[in-house]
Amino acid sequence: MLSDDMEILPMTALAANCDESSLCCLECEKYILNKREISFDEKELMRNAVENKWIKDEGTPLYNIGRHLEQHALSVTRRYDCDFSDIIEALKRGDDVIAAVDGGELIGDTVEVLKEDVLFGQIPDHTVVVLAYDVEKETVTLFDPDSPNAEDSYPVSRFADAWADSKNYLVTITTKDMNTYIP
Repeated sequence: MLSDDMEILPMTALAANCDESSLCCLECEKYILNKREISFDEKELMRNAVENKWIKDEGTPLYNIGRHLEQHALSVTRRYDCDFSDIIEALKRGDDVIAAVDGGELIGDTVEVLKEDVLFGQIPDHTVVVLAYDVEKETVTLFDPDSPNAEDSYPVSRFADAWADSKNYLVTITTKDMNTYIP
């Protein structure tokens, strides 16, 4: 539940700068489809994103994260004001988790990020799939579409700073209950 005094980003805020070299939202969705062994046509995904205006010239609006997953019979929940307990519970249930973050803060480019935050405010410009949260090591493991690695681990504090720029916006993905699913 959102408090009356909580400042939130409009749902039209951009989660990514989706130019030809940076389609992080789409890459996160493809990662989850592959992980769940759901077949898809990559060209069709891009065509759907453009035709349905899920991807805009300036980026992907927060409310469009997960649209392809919904089309593949997965249930997608989008929420602001989440915390680490939401991530932990989702991962325990076997859900997939996408977080909107400030990519610069995530990789630790502190000088540039400070300039950006002062000049333009906190801006989520990237999405990642959260794979694991290690309470003891205080790390978060992610699939980052911009990284050459299969997964990367970051200190919880760095991830928290990057995630805060989206007002802790989280997208959780689960299999629909087919008993109640009506196509």
